[in-house]
Amino acid sequence: MGSLHRRLGALAGLLGALALSTGCDDLLMVQDASELEAPVAERVVSRLNRSEYDHTVRDLFGTTLRPARDFPADDFGYGFDNIAATLSMSPLHVEMYSLAAHELVAELYGQRVVPPSVWRVEAEQADATGGAVEPTGRVLFGGDAVHTRLHLPHDGRYVVAALVASYGGDLATASLSVDGVELLQTEVGPEQRLEASVELTAGHHTVEVAFLDAEGPRGDDEELVVDAMEVSGPFDVLSPPPALAAEILACVPGALDATGATWTEPDCAEHIVATFGRRAWRRPLSASEVQEQLSVYGAARGAGGGFDVGVQAALEALLVSPHFLFRVELDPVGDRATNAQVDGYVLASRLSYFLWSSTPDDRLLDLAAAGVLQHDEVLLSEVDRMLADPRATALVENLGGQWLGLRKVAEASPDPERYPEVDPVLVRAMEGELHGLVRSVFLGDAPLSALLSSTDAELEPALAAHYGVEAHDGHAVLPDRPGLLTRAGWLMSTSHPTRTSPVKRGAWVLDKVLCTPPPPAPAGVPALQEGGGASVVEQLAQHRSDPACATCHNAMDPIGLGLESFDAIGRLRTQYDDGQPVQVAGVLDGGGAFTTTGELLELLARDRRFDACAVEQTFTYAMARPAVASDQDLLLALRDDLFDHQSFSELVRGIVVSRPFRERVAAGGTP
Repeated sequence: MGSLHRRLGALAGLLGALALSTGCDDLLMVQDASELEAPVAERVVSRLNRSEYDHTVRDLFGTTLRPARDFPADDFGYGFDNIAATLSMSPLHVEMYSLAAHELVAELYGQRVVPPSVWRVEAEQADATGGAVEPTGRVLFGGDAVHTRLHLPHDGRYVVAALVASYGGDLATASLSVDGVELLQTEVGPEQRLEASVELTAGHHTVEVAFLDAEGPRGDDEELVVDAMEVSGPFDVLSPPPALAAEILACVPGALDATGATWTEPDCAEHIVATFGRRAWRRPLSASEVQEQLSVYGAARGAGGGFDVGVQAALEALLVSPHFLFRVELDPVGDRATNAQVDGYVLASRLSYFLWSSTPDDRLLDLAAAGVLQHDEVLLSEVDRMLADPRATALVENLGGQWLGLRKVAEASPDPERYPEVDPVLVRAMEGELHGLVRSVFLGDAPLSALLSSTDAELEPALAAHYGVEAHDGHAVLPDRPGLLTRAGWLMSTSHPTRTSPVKRGAWVLDKVLCTPPPPAPAGVPALQEGGGASVVEQLAQHRSDPACATCHNAMDPIGLGLESFDAIGRLRTQYDDGQPVQVAGVLDGGGAFTTTGELLELLARDRRFDACAVEQTFTYAMARPAVASDQDLLLALRDDLFDHQSFSELVRGIVVSRPFRERVAAGGTP
């Protein structure tokens, strides 16, 4: 494995060069690229962010592992975490990439041990046949039982346990069982842990603790207190190979190939490395690159490892290479001061990471190899195919998640004492509703304006109850809640823990809907106060009376106050807690007057700044860089088309066939 370690060392050196380089406004340039074979020394690189890494290995291996969840958080720029110039690299990244590569290849060969998990259910939250809930847990009386139902992901050995205690001064008899089969029966004293090991299959199982005594030995009533029930495991279980294992490990030395010839060990190793390398590096490997990877294979074999050990080492080396971890784009060949179209493989990667946040599939790579992906009709056909693919939900998760704030819902922290009804089930339902709305525009045929005007909703039961409406087959029409800005998830994510924030809501709309973000507040401006004194409305009026604050607040406040008919967790209201009426009438800066929240949203949906903002946000995400001066004519044309047709898919098509998307800026060229 020494060759692999040398490879990691070379990667670390390359990353150090990257960290010191800045290049053009929007690009990172590799100044020392001896690791990367090509006719020129300068290259554009963009590190895979966490979402892209996980989606890429999902599609390469068919794995359900998500290694990047443990990676360092990605850096943000211009509102997104895929901006090439802001994605830094650290020694911790290098270490985590090595660990992830080892884990993925171990799973490929069926050698990965499933990490044990622990499922814990507090007894007071479980079901019971009787007893009472107290601060110490669930109190059971004679003959009572408490039980819970869990889903286990794998067959294997598990440890089933319960934390119990006897009240009443004497020992109590308790039993622990799974699916009606008793695992143990014992006398329980104070603060005891019942525990048994059992083989269980994947699927649902019911764990139960029962109090078997009717009364104590002296005739006194006994009590059994159950604090919690736990299941941990599985232990010593190997995870099955991922879905694409047979496709990756497509040959075995000594077996017959498709022509009837026998695979030799060298030919089989080369076939696996070259085939997987093409998919992992998103282009064919050169002959010298294949040999370099095979040298890793040979080093492992020379150290005494078998064929599989050698191939595993080569596959791990492919996964820690800069060619996998970075999207590397070569300068155009020829006049290095002239822009030129990128080759088919680069175009395939740009397209797949835009629409799928993942690696190109075999169809894209085959079209690139045939030299036809650059043809307009082929490229547009691929856009349509890819938007219809389930992998396109990445657009909703990543573009929608960052531009439209879908990721912020789970980060909201409403005060549990003030809003006890907000639990994980309701939060997930809020997220699902917003994803459904954005999906209908990004991947469906709903117009762009539906983001601010649609009254259709996908509602889970918890959210329907929260809204006080009935959902039929998960769908409902919400006439009082047009668009994203009136849905509970967005409203909660733009509120403080105990109250709404007109300033946060107004600033968000200016930034994300109109792309006219307000500047930071001047130093020394006091925050709005809760409780007593002037109301929020009065305090905002005071801010507007200050010339230093007026410009921003005159733009923000009418929008934020126009959304005050919804409280901090998205419930409709007509008055504040102090009894003062909610007044939403105002004037949208540059957009006209409104008297209701619905009228405000109509003004925003018709505002051409919204279409321009949608173009700017989508272009920035697609290009992994902000727009520059030479992009402005394109953006104006895209805005006009979007205003006329309201089609997000047409916006995507327009970006993909545009000059910036299909060209590489050469060193010294004009962006």
